Amino acid sequence: MLKEFRCKKCHKLLAKISDYSELEIKCNRCKQINYYVFSSNLEYQNAKQRSNIFTDALHRNI
Repeated sequence: MLKEFRCKKCHKLLAKISDYSELEIKCNRCKQINYYVFSSNLEYQNAKQRSNIFTDALHRNI
């Protein structure tokens, strides 16, 4: 199953990847450097939730 990776700043789709341990990718649109670390499915879900919480907090402050 491929996982989608979107820019944490502008949400542009950056990649779809199946297996990885670390991923660093720069968004061509906004130049944000995005870094992802994966060690288990549970940690992936927790990281995704933390990212959503962080993004929501940023949008409320703007």
